[in-house]
Amino acid sequence: CYYTLWYLHEIAGASAICIEPDPNNLQLGRDNASLNGLEHRISFHNACVGGDGLESHELRCESDGQLRMVPCLDMAGVSRLTNDRTIEVLHLDVQGAELPFIRSMAPAVERRSLRFVVVSTHHSSISGSRTTHADCREALLDFGAVILAEHDVQQSYSGDGLITASFFPEDRRIELPPVSLNKAALSLFPER
Repeated sequence: CYYTLWYLHEIAGASAICIEPDPNNLQLGRDNASLNGLEHRISFHNACVGGDGLESHELRCESDGQLRMVPCLDMAGVSRLTNDRTIEVLHLDVQGAELPFIRSMAPAVERRSLRFVVVSTHHSSISGSRTTHADCREALLDFGAVILAEHDVQQSYSGDGLITASFFPEDRRIELPPVSLNKAALSLFPER
């Protein structure tokens, strides 16, 4: 919710949708939005995201270890939450579900209803694959995205990889400053 609050403070008239499967974390997001006077600009939803829209999906919550059933939204489900309006910035920090969700984006990309995507990619201990970052990058490129900035998990100072991309051709001219890159041996997940 931190990045969402920052964005809403900076972009007048913007609104946000926050999707969180853990009800305790969702409540923290609501509380933080309220503390910042932004609760009226954020719609909160207790759900997870993935490659397929499912009425119910079982997952273990991070805050208390409890198994809970929540809806699972693919990109079509997220688009429905926006009433099919164009999403300017979609931030994904979805603990290993990033690749299946990205693969569900094709119709939204074709309709030009998604502009920028910021993907936090995760270590294989979370995602289940040693190639998550590369696979996400390739999937975005397959949809015609231009990668604006990136670093993988090994190059990260935080432990998450990052891919920032746009699907709008007019954004191909954007030049962002270089991203600082960590040394793999100093990463939170050093390769052995």
